Amino acid sequence: MTTQNNRLTPGLSNNLVQSDGVTKTQKQTIFENMSDGIITVTADGLINYVNSAATQIFDAATHGDDLRAKVNAALRSKLPLFCSEFSACDASGNGNYDFPSANKWISLMNRNKISYCCWSLSNKPESASLLKSSCKKTSGFKTSDLSKMGRYIVKKYRKK
Repeated sequence: MTTQNNRLTPGLSNNLVQSDGVTKTQKQTIFENMSDGIITVTADGLINYVNSAATQIFDAATHGDDLRAKVNAALRSKLPLFCSEFSACDASGNGNYDFPSANKWISLMNRNKISYCCWSLSNKPESASLLKSSCKKTSGFKTSDLSKMGRYIVKKYRKK
């Protein structure tokens, strides 16, 4: 995939095909911005959804219904999706949590069989970290080693 200034190279989105009631304009919106949307990646670029997949990221306290609408538009167009990173905090990685929004995201992904992984398995002193900053281990983590985000995501993964 080629990008310029955090955007897909101009022209790649011209190959988008209309299907399932999603207009070309809506599809271009889906692929518009790497940090706030969904990007399609293939070995040869964006090519009519043939052998294409998309990744998404979200930070639940920043990205809400507007980004979920883009994800739903991609799903309506039958585009395979993978969530390559997410957190319940804001996009800075160090803000407040929005667990209700994170629950909506996880429900959306589970309901649509979207695979996902959480950010960030670290002990950095910030909201996104799954480990407490006092944890110096590299394996064998216990519940007492987990941050608030870590306890939340372990609970979610165990329910699945």
